Amino acid sequence: MGRSLRSNVFLLRELAIISVCLFRVRDNDNGYLVKIHHLNSDSWSINLLTDHIRQAYLALMNGESSNEKVEYTYKDCVKLESEYLEREVPYTTRSASYDRIECVRRKKTCFYLGTERSAAIKAVTLSRHCSVHAFFVLFTRSMKVK
Repeated sequence: MGRSLRSNVFLLRELAIISVCLFRVRDNDNGYLVKIHHLNSDSWSINLLTDHIRQAYLALMNGESSNEKVEYTYKDCVKLESEYLEREVPYTTRSASYDRIECVRRKKTCFYLGTERSAAIKAVTLSRHCSVHAFFVLFTRSMKVK
């Protein structure tokens, strides 16, 4: 499956613009291959992708079938993003206890976590075999007000 996934060319009108293949090499040795069109490489789309991968992974871990084929065309992505931007998104009321730093690029607000917190995050991501991005996606989602 991985080889055929790698060799497919993206045709926006015909094929899904994200393909994911979860695989098991042996017990406790799993992985996934993601083929993604550059149109879906922004942070909003990566979060959607991370959610789908997480759901499929949890299904596999629970012995459930993960053969559900999720297909999105570019038109679907535009529609979903438009709906997202039009709705009222709740803003978390928790205030961060970190020092705020103004980033020079793009005027984003950044937080300095300090050496100890940074080391703790690194230890968690290494022990859980996940990326820092995945850690913060899950952390951010756990902070959202429901």
